[in-house]
Amino acid sequence: MSIFDSLSFDIDLKLENSPIYYKCKQNDTITFSFNVYDNGLSADLTGFSCILNVNKDNMGYEIRDTDIIITSNNIRVKCPSSTTQFSGDLKFEIKLIDRINNLQKTSFDVFVKVQNSILASSNGNIPSVIITPLEHLDESLNQIAGKIAEANAMNTTLINTKNSANSTNTILNTTINNAKNTTSNLNNAIDEGNNVIDKLANTNWAYIEWIGSIVEKLAIGTLDDENGDFIIDENNEQFIG
Repeated sequence: MSIFDSLSFDIDLKLENSPIYYKCKQNDTITFSFNVYDNGLSADLTGFSCILNVNKDNMGYEIRDTDIIITSNNIRVKCPSSTTQFSGDLKFEIKLIDRINNLQKTSFDVFVKVQNSILASSNGNIPSVIITPLEHLDESLNQIAGKIAEANAMNTTLINTKNSANSTNTILNTTINNAKNTTSNLNNAIDEGNNVIDKLANTNWAYIEWIGSIVEKLAIGTLDDENGDFIIDENNEQFIG
């Protein structure tokens, strides 16, 4: 296991950092851990991506399968075993890319001496099938990063639009249900009003008939009380029609 697995380094974006020098054995897995500061304060790395380049035998390469994790102000870079497959001097350049405008904001260097393993051959070079020459690659990678950021933004917009549409649909359904309930209440009120009108009409007709019967009895002198007896006045005289 490489000693880099247990070591971390402090980098300040506003200060001149001394190059980092370390040694490892051939086929070691190198893991860098950088605490990044901005003039002594923890740097805000939100919106930044990281690219690892390596120079081997005066040839520049980008390590395409690097495991890079950015958390708060920490950058953890786990290099594939291909970087130490061959012994010799490695020059690592770690770039910070602003994903908003795809511009390189800063970079810092690490120099690693890969010591030869007693079981490994000292001949050969870094296989081209594992790492890709850097020539004309930076611009393309930045464009790809920009497209990914654009796609993520569009996806976020679509999700927000969908959520807004769902909310509006819920409000419309609630309004429709309320309107249906109001209509039902109005219909019930109309039916009840019609019933009241019918009852009043029937009641008025009954009163008219009753009044008519009283008038008729007064006319013929047969006005009686609830017991069927003739009604008399206070002088005990019978009403005569």
